[in-house]
Amino acid sequence: MNTRLLKDDCNVLEDTLSAQEFKLQKLEERFYDRQLHDFPLDADETPRQASISSAYIGNVEILKERLEFHEDERFNLLKVKDTKRIAELVLASNDQEFLNAFDATKCELLDQLVREQAEVEALKCRCLAERLIEQDGTPKDFHIREQETFDNESALKAGSGPEHEPIGDTLNGVFLGEMGEEMESAGFGDDDVVFVGCRPSPLATFDTHSRSKNQFIGDTLNLNIT
Repeated sequence: MNTRLLKDDCNVLEDTLSAQEFKLQKLEERFYDRQLHDFPLDADETPRQASISSAYIGNVEILKERLEFHEDERFNLLKVKDTKRIAELVLASNDQEFLNAFDATKCELLDQLVREQAEVEALKCRCLAERLIEQDGTPKDFHIREQETFDNESALKAGSGPEHEPIGDTLNGVFLGEMGEEMESAGFGDDDVVFVGCRPSPLATFDTHSRSKNQFIGDTLNLNIT
């Protein structure tokens, strides 16, 4: 009786070892089948810039590999099960649980794969719209995208016509408030102001009490306003 139990235990261990060796073999095959051009051999060569959707593409590939591994594992376990049946033996409990849950696990993997593929297509459309990738999905080189961005900005500027300086409390985009404290200390009120389109130089100290606000601004901007 004890001999029979020991023999069964040995068979279980052998089956477990065989299953693990099979998994290791599949992983080694995937590793050595990877294309060498994915990894630059030249020390001076820089890897090609990944596209925005590369992470999702990686998820799709991982799910495909998991699905393939799932199918291979089932095929291998069914062969082991047939062999054991001849010897009136049964599969290890964890292997039998794997076979029992095979259909449900496969459906779950397929659902995830469909969702990830939809994400990839959506992101690919966005990347194409932003001109980040080519039509075949490969990312554009940085200098090409930079030139396209420059050309696009130039076209927009050419079509928008001359830009007008804002009228009001700014000098070429610089708020008059930047000179507010200096003008207030000079004793100026709310009389009319002449606005000029020039960025002010750093404020200097002027004898401004006998001058108009317009003259004060002109001096501040190093201009002659009469």
